[in-house]
Amino acid sequence: MDATTPSTVPPHSRAPDYLCRICNNPLGSHAVPVVKAYCGHQFDLDCITNWLDGCSFKKRTCYCCDSPVLPLLLVSGDACAASRYMRDHALEAAYRGDMDDIKSKLTTNPAVAQAFFHDPVSECNVTLLMAAAGNGHDNICQLLLAHGAQVDAIETDNEGGTGYTALMMACSKGHSGTVQQLLDYKVNVNAVMANGVTALMLAGEHGHAEVVRQLLDAGADINAAKDDGATTLMLASQYQKKEIVGLLLEYNVDINAIGDGGLTALMLAGQSGDKEIVQQLLKRGANVNATCSDGVTALMMTTQKGACEVVQELLLSGALVNARSNTGTSALFLAAQEGHTAIAELLLEYGANINGARLADGVTALIFACQEGSVEDVSLLVAAGANLDAARNDGVTALHHAVHRGDRDMTRLLLERGASVDVFSKDGCTPLMLANDSDDVELVRLLQGALDSH
Repeated sequence: MDATTPSTVPPHSRAPDYLCRICNNPLGSHAVPVVKAYCGHQFDLDCITNWLDGCSFKKRTCYCCDSPVLPLLLVSGDACAASRYMRDHALEAAYRGDMDDIKSKLTTNPAVAQAFFHDPVSECNVTLLMAAAGNGHDNICQLLLAHGAQVDAIETDNEGGTGYTALMMACSKGHSGTVQQLLDYKVNVNAVMANGVTALMLAGEHGHAEVVRQLLDAGADINAAKDDGATTLMLASQYQKKEIVGLLLEYNVDINAIGDGGLTALMLAGQSGDKEIVQQLLKRGANVNATCSDGVTALMMTTQKGACEVVQELLLSGALVNARSNTGTSALFLAAQEGHTAIAELLLEYGANINGARLADGVTALIFACQEGSVEDVSLLVAAGANLDAARNDGVTALHHAVHRGDRDMTRLLLERGASVDVFSKDGCTPLMLANDSDDVELVRLLQGALDSH
């Protein structure tokens, strides 16, 4: 649950003398409480309740604007009014950091320190300690712990699924003081959510280095993995948290841990295009040629991202330039497909096979470039010796694709370099026929002129 900081505007003692924006009657005229939405608009409680009942959970926005509406805050009326869209007063005080209100509640009913409250924002059941920890209210946390708050209590949803602990909430927000308080109370540092997420993962993903170090020093499992196999190192690499990656490496994390589908931290760093993290990982022994279950490598992922400097780092570290995925895709194919000319040039310098590699349907890098790339990509591949007349299994060539796109410059380039103009695909179509179907007179002239010159 994201611990959202509520409005600090205190409830008013009387309803204002203007209209409810939903029913257009004076606020409070229905003899029901008047409430303030999170965005600040005010309504009669029954009106806004009926409106929210008609909204889906993820689309509960204000009747007057698109801002978040929850939690509703009491403006006037019965302070004990029951509404599933309002927080209990004690829970609201814990979120807001109102020490006096918390003290008053504990004096009246000490059991609230261990109680769960329904939070309409997340539709989960949480404790006061969770609310205070997620907002870094250390003084309230200390008071609740002293009154027996369950340090390892786990948030639950309406279906019984388990979520955050107070420690996780503090870690995700980087409240190091609160984290230390909880650690001092011997909190379970390796508690997991239903999907396998730990406090360490949350701190790492959000880049809270001080908290990560606190957790590691307290015995957090550095190699714990989510249900999808992702570790803290993978998350930090994916979200470009350089300091966290360096810290995890300092604590001897498993650098080549494998997630679902064979993903590694290096692949995720390459996919994000982060050169510094890639360098960090390679320096510490990351497997540069590890493959996913589909045969994709870090080089392929980085090429598709278009991160030329990172591609160079991988090549310098021994990445196999001609590695192919299970479908036959290579880094050069992806560079051609995505129009990453500089990367294609770099791959060719490192020995990328321009003609030998084909997909199962016969597609070559040149055909890919004519289908998806730019004229600059095509020019590069042609200059490097690409077979101009190589055809897919259905007989379609690079020229067919250039004409189909209506790209005159690409068509002219291929013709000038000697591409066959009268080649038939298996369905009996030539590039000239495609041009005639497009009604592009200049394209037709280009092809007809090349045909006549033969």
